[in-house]
Amino acid sequence: MVRRPNMNVSMTLVLFLTFFLALLGESRGDVVLSQVVEGSSYNKALVITNRGPNAVNLADYVLKISFNEKPWRNVKSPLSDKVLEGGKSLAICHGRFDESHKGLCNEFDSSISFNGNDAIALERGGKLVDVFGVEKGAGMDGTKGYTIKGVKDASWHHTLVREPGVKEGVADWKIGVQQWEVLPKDVFVKDDGTRVALANAPSPPKAPQTPEPRPAPAPSSKPPAGGKPGSTVRMGSFNVEFLFDGINDHKPSPYVNKPKEAEKHFERVRSYIQSLKPDFLHLCEVEDKAILDRMARGVGLRGQFVQGTDSYTGQDVALLSKEDPKNMFRSRGRADTPIPDSTCGFGGTGNTGISKNYVAKFDRSKFFPFKFAMVGLHLKAFPVDAKSCAQREGQAEIVQGVVADLIGEGYEVAVLGDLNDFSGKTPDIKGDKPRSSVLEMLRNPDLPRDRVDDLRNVMELIPQKERYSAWWDRDRDGRLDGARELSQIDHILLTKGLWDLVESAWVDHSAPPGAVSDHWPVMVEFRVAGNDDAGVLWIRVWLIFAVALISGAMFL
Repeated sequence: MVRRPNMNVSMTLVLFLTFFLALLGESRGDVVLSQVVEGSSYNKALVITNRGPNAVNLADYVLKISFNEKPWRNVKSPLSDKVLEGGKSLAICHGRFDESHKGLCNEFDSSISFNGNDAIALERGGKLVDVFGVEKGAGMDGTKGYTIKGVKDASWHHTLVREPGVKEGVADWKIGVQQWEVLPKDVFVKDDGTRVALANAPSPPKAPQTPEPRPAPAPSSKPPAGGKPGSTVRMGSFNVEFLFDGINDHKPSPYVNKPKEAEKHFERVRSYIQSLKPDFLHLCEVEDKAILDRMARGVGLRGQFVQGTDSYTGQDVALLSKEDPKNMFRSRGRADTPIPDSTCGFGGTGNTGISKNYVAKFDRSKFFPFKFAMVGLHLKAFPVDAKSCAQREGQAEIVQGVVADLIGEGYEVAVLGDLNDFSGKTPDIKGDKPRSSVLEMLRNPDLPRDRVDDLRNVMELIPQKERYSAWWDRDRDGRLDGARELSQIDHILLTKGLWDLVESAWVDHSAPPGAVSDHWPVMVEFRVAGNDDAGVLWIRVWLIFAVALISGAMFL
């Protein structure tokens, strides 16, 4: 007997699918970038508008920015915790947006610090759904930004407003570029079309405040010895400025009895470290192993820690890495001060160790084709003080012995950290001259026996105008007052084997001054032949061997 299809069941399925698709439509909405304000000083804002009829959850979206021709970076993930009703907008402004018009903004975020050559995008479900510009600056036809409707450099020092007829995002900038109206600088347009003139705040100092680094040219265009170019490995050094929990902190901590403020700082640091995408990251000013382990879990890396001896500040150094070292320890060496031939001019005498240091040995690394070691440091503060200078030279003498031993054991070595000193060979943005010989000593562990550098400073690869990793707010006004408040006291020095693999180096200035720390991280990227190549080769050998066996068996 032939059974007829159950029409009631069929109709139920149709109605269910229709209802389900309707729900999907409601959850999506038509969210677009509707306004980009790239004004003077901190007058920077993005407006996101829901131009569809249905409410949309902004937690489903991610805001991405491609700073200075670099890959996309998640700057707000999720975009917001708000639900945006149809026809409504969300204005996100820089934290120091025109004070008299902050009422125009719904949220504030220091990551809203783009310039004309930066691209912006909204992502949903892992896919770009709307863009302003192109990742890595591709297609930028002006000197400072994109040409839009015949206006050269329109994305620089202008306000861009999306045409009202655009109801959905466009992931192709060739199409999207035609959808924007170009308005003068320091204008904000409300949803009703009213134009508001923003205060033309004094321009920030000529020393770059929030430049995104352009990777320096590789020291060599040749492939690394031993293989063709493979994957990249990223290493860095970052003083995170009191990564403490606010509970029983040492007195110098700004978070004494302020656990909520400490937690906010922790989250800012965590988000920033994620954006750096490091494989190995040396940290300065970490409270203890507990907070390091929290950070490691938060950024998907492994925490490496050896207890130091700084009983005054309670600070320590630590390492975040994608693999564990075979051995990690701290140097307990001591040195008399001042050292022979000291350049510090200190008239007293003393003896010093290094309260904040570690040595991490990687004997069978997944990332490098040789065994290597990291010497993580945070040396005595105050670069120009004579007594502190003498103490740092004594600490450098200790490090010389550590590095010389590592080289003698066949390790390639990276010495990195907040060295609290200047380099005479690679002067910083304002040309600071060292009082000490610390950097010279660290470049050459054999001093005074020879004058040949065994390590090179990655600052050699970075333009002088970008050599600043620390901000000292001299007048404590919370404002960067030009290059006089900037210096380069964080460094990464490498032995030849590591140096030959360097592809680029930069100081990451993507965070505004003081927004995350009073330091910016120094980063270096290596191009190495993938260690997986050896595994692939062995697999091929075994396959050939297996085929030969099978073929031989067939003829028996």
